[in-house]
Amino acid sequence: MPTYTYRCTEAEGCPECGGTFETFHSMKQPALTVCPNCPRTVQRIISMPQRPIMSSGGLSDARFNKSGMTKYKNVGDGKYEKVAGPDDSPATIDRNKLPG
Repeated sequence: MPTYTYRCTEAEGCPECGGTFETFHSMKQPALTVCPNCPRTVQRIISMPQRPIMSSGGLSDARFNKSGMTKYKNVGDGKYEKVAGPDDSPATIDRNKLPG
């Protein structure tokens, strides 16, 4: 079930939820119009959908290569070595030598 965020439309807000709250309900159910904690009116806030990119332990090196992203491993002292990614990406990165 999706998570929905609601905001109190009245200036003083709800004393229970502090003005905003999240709740789970089916997409088939209509949006809430009243706070479940008090009689104040609420409005659903539109937000970005949450979609996990790592479902079981992270992305494999093959998926990094296929996607065009680069994966680096911290080797200490601000240095990183490339584990997976396009051939044109740097093999190593030294944070101590980066500008700024």
